[in-house]
Amino acid sequence: MAKRLPAEGIDPVISRHIPADAPFPSEGYRVAKWIENFCYLTGSFAGQPFKLLPWQKELLVDAYRLEQDAFGRWKRKHRMAVVCIARKNGKSTIAAAIMLYHLIADRADAQRQVI
Repeated sequence: MAKRLPAEGIDPVISRHIPADAPFPSEGYRVAKWIENFCYLTGSFAGQPFKLLPWQKELLVDAYRLEQDAFGRWKRKHRMAVVCIARKNGKSTIAAAIMLYHLIADRADAQRQVI
């Protein structure tokens, strides 16, 4: 049986998506699940749910890796990710899905603003 990562101090909404056998804590598991549950494709694949490719899931898990800062708070390790992959492999599609996640479901800046 795999040992569960210590999720102490990690937002419970994020920590419940981290699998028991995860090599490190990452918000990417939540992002991947959100994209597959709420994003649908357009164009020739119109109406089909967004099924992430293995490299896309790995990208999300790595890009949203969590680390503790000097004060013990869990923060995202990376502020930017650069994706270099050949044409027609889903770079724009995953970028659009990530932007939707940040627009609708991101908890990093949970402070609401009234306009």
